[in-house]
Amino acid sequence: MKLIFRRGENGENRGGSGVFFTLATALFIAVSLAISFFLSGTFYKKPKIEQPARLGPVGSGAVSLKPSHLNEPGDYISLDLTPENVPAVVEALARPDEYEYVFSWKLMSGENVLQRTVTVHRFADLELIAVESPGEPTVEYAVTGERIYTWTGDPANAVETARGEFTADMLAGLPTYNDVVEKTPGDITRCAFDYEGNLALICVAAERNGVEDIFMISVDNGMLVRMESKDDYGVFFRAEMTWFEPEPDRSALVLPFIS
Repeated sequence: MKLIFRRGENGENRGGSGVFFTLATALFIAVSLAISFFLSGTFYKKPKIEQPARLGPVGSGAVSLKPSHLNEPGDYISLDLTPENVPAVVEALARPDEYEYVFSWKLMSGENVLQRTVTVHRFADLELIAVESPGEPTVEYAVTGERIYTWTGDPANAVETARGEFTADMLAGLPTYNDVVEKTPGDITRCAFDYEGNLALICVAAERNGVEDIFMISVDNGMLVRMESKDDYGVFFRAEMTWFEPEPDRSALVLPFIS
């Protein structure tokens, strides 16, 4: 009900002034209580604040990355990342000497999809790589200081070749943090810190020849944990670390060509 109070010619209120005062006081108290309840959240839920779009790709959720505690995120997140300094910041991160990880990657071209799951064990004097592909035998590599051993099935049938310039990452076909270290400022379009749960990340986007690569690097262990590539048609490559163990067990490792 809408109340209208008119003033008379001589300024008197037409209608009881006491009634008006009583109603005004009651209305003021009611409004004050309503505002108080709203501010306290009793009857009011704060609107959800929309966060800006993430720089990096969102993970699958099926991830188990055991922390290494090699780098303190608080020492890094206060830095002002720029295309000029982010390669050096990534390079400076401490990394474990020995570790085990599992990476899954997918290469998409139209309706054709190529998938790989790569397991890597790195020890001080040896790196082991297993590359699994749907419907194909698992290809395994052992990389020592000067030799590469390649086999499927029984390691006793491994083929030995000179290592040359090959690295374990090249054999596994995996992107690494070094891909960011080697970028020039002109390649890098965006860089920022991000959090995914308790995982602090350095996210770097770089573009060349119409392809944008986005890298997400763990501040904790210095390793690349996610990467995707996209062009005008969308994402065509995506890789994600799904398992990380900084202290792998070597006791059960038995290979005929490794002493």
